[in-house]
Amino acid sequence: MSEEQNIPEEKSEDQNLKPKEVNANTSKDEIIQPPTATEKQPPNMEVHKHPHNVTHKKKWSEYLLEFFMLFLAVFLGFIAENIREGVVENHREKQFMQSLVKDLQLDTAYANQCLLSISKRDMSIDSTLNYFINHSTVSKVPLSTARQMRRSTWDQVFLEHTGTFDQLRYSGGLRLIHKRNIVDSIDRYYQQMARFALSRQSYGSNQDLVWSLQEKVLDAFDNIKIRYQHLNLSDSATMTIHPGYLNEYLNLLLRLKNSANNDKNFNNAIKARANNLIDLIKKEYHLE
Repeated sequence: MSEEQNIPEEKSEDQNLKPKEVNANTSKDEIIQPPTATEKQPPNMEVHKHPHNVTHKKKWSEYLLEFFMLFLAVFLGFIAENIREGVVENHREKQFMQSLVKDLQLDTAYANQCLLSISKRDMSIDSTLNYFINHSTVSKVPLSTARQMRRSTWDQVFLEHTGTFDQLRYSGGLRLIHKRNIVDSIDRYYQQMARFALSRQSYGSNQDLVWSLQEKVLDAFDNIKIRYQHLNLSDSATMTIHPGYLNEYLNLLLRLKNSANNDKNFNNAIKARANNLIDLIKKEYHLE
């Protein structure tokens, strides 16, 4: 026998990969069964309904919770808006008070100027009256006396600064002032200002009368010479007067002296009240 016949044949890899033959001696456990159709399917999972599913019926507690959350959101928004409006209004209120303090400071400064002018006018009235008390029958007066007569008929008229107050009053800004004592003080101040304005109306009427009478008392020709020709300007110069109007003129001059005293009292009162109001506003609003 040849060598090729003595060499046992080697099993090919294909033969090794063949499945084991099933015979009678093979046990049941060794038999590999292919998976059945039921084993290939995933296990059954229990399906739960989502609480927000349209087919889900809500409990009353869920409705109550949703209502509470909605109410809370609206309520908190309302509070936030009120807080914001409060901050804005407080800021505007302080701005108005700062502006009002400036107006009041201008009023006090202007009142001081008016008081100085009134004092000079009062001195001129006294000088004129004293001269005619001692010279009741004269037909000429010294030029210095004629100048005092003219100075006695006018003074500086007080004009209040009401820009901020008018804006507060006509734009509804007074509601922004939450401090009652400030509102009352502002009201009293401008009420006094209104009374002062009424008294100034009578002053204006008397002023027109005294100007008219003064032009009748003083001689026009001498006045022209003094004003335009610059003649007799020394202290010894005189001016002709017309005594027929002197009595009425002096009576009206006395009335103007009373008006001057009233103006002085009003200006002092306005000045004091304005300073008190300034101090109060600065204290309440912590202004410098």
